[in-house]
Amino acid sequence: MAMIERCYGISTGLGYLVGAGGSGFTEELDQIVEEAAHKLYEMYGVKITIRFNTDRKSGGAFVLDGKLSDNVGITAALHNSKLLKMSNEEKMRLTDDKWEAYRRDLDTIVISTCLSADFLKAPSPYVCLNKEFRDVDNLEEAIHWLREGTNEKLRDYIEKLR
Repeated sequence: MAMIERCYGISTGLGYLVGAGGSGFTEELDQIVEEAAHKLYEMYGVKITIRFNTDRKSGGAFVLDGKLSDNVGITAALHNSKLLKMSNEEKMRLTDDKWEAYRRDLDTIVISTCLSADFLKAPSPYVCLNKEFRDVDNLEEAIHWLREGTNEKLRDYIEKLR
């Protein structure tokens, strides 16, 4: 039976866990990821895992495949809105103290899709190391992209997990 579960860490085999956050740093972040998990479950009908990075400031809901489970998912992360609007040149000019002040003042949440490049209908400028990370405005846009921007390989992958 398909379900949604929370991950409390993945062993690296080197004596420590990754993804051991358990829940979001803020209630709002946690709720967004929880809602993403339910939307993924409704769409695919397979097991979904919720995991947060150890600092709990970012996490996501992912199709659980028994491996790294990072081929299909929706992520959310706390950010500083002013820092997001700065160019790389502006960021490079920040003092260490100013940089840390921005990093502590997390006032916005960025939602993204996480998708194996193998599942894309067309090439994407958002691919890094065979994963596409596409920022979206909301969860509905994320679900729309996962439906419309993907190919038959994704449908075959999901079918094998059922």
